[in-house]
Amino acid sequence: MFLVNSSRGFIPDSCNVLKKYNLVTILNAFISDSHTLPKKCTWKNIVNNAITLSETILWNQRTSADDEFLLFRIVHPVIQPCIIYKVFKEGMSVTLLELRVYSFRLNVLFGTYNP
Repeated sequence: MFLVNSSRGFIPDSCNVLKKYNLVTILNAFISDSHTLPKKCTWKNIVNNAITLSETILWNQRTSADDEFLLFRIVHPVIQPCIIYKVFKEGMSVTLLELRVYSFRLNVLFGTYNP
């Protein structure tokens, strides 16, 4: 039989998120000395960087573990919104270089690239 943590609510959920992204030390420092909590902009940067790092590592592990993702990794090598999504969301503010890189990847993927 598996023991499941049945705690629910804001505080347990917040603690689980802090554990997931290795931010518990900051919470512990705040509990021991209430004047050590960073300012909002600093805290926001710390959290965003921790989440980005953690999710990038997980994304790389998932895409590297299976050979079926080989072609996907060619087209989409880093964790970021796809160039097509950027074009539709931001209009044509995407640079020509970004479009050429994406076009090159698609040509390689479909075997239509002719050097």
